[in-house]
Amino acid sequence: MIPLLTGFATGLALIILVGPVFFLLLRVTLERGRVAGVCVAMGIFISDLAAVLLIYYGFSALFTSADFQRWSALVGAVLISALGVSYIIRPGLPKTSRKKTGLKNIFSAFL
Repeated sequence: MIPLLTGFATGLALIILVGPVFFLLLRVTLERGRVAGVCVAMGIFISDLAAVLLIYYGFSALFTSADFQRWSALVGAVLISALGVSYIIRPGLPKTSRKKTGLKNIFSAFL
């Protein structure tokens, strides 16, 4: 009985974790409504499921390769550097944002 309660408590604690996707979900729901929030939640679920399945069915062997680690580190460094430069040279936030369709809300969780 104790392992069951421990598992339940651990699961409950993990549900409440606050991360970037939580804030994305919260922002989209408040700005665009419940339907858009549900679409974002579906996108989060689909992207998490895709990541788990890809890792489970074969990418784990690829991740241990030295060549893959070197190239992925290089690509990651370039992407993060480009993101930093774009934040520096980007003008201020737009005054209004266009509404996204349900499909765009789903894919926004993949970022």
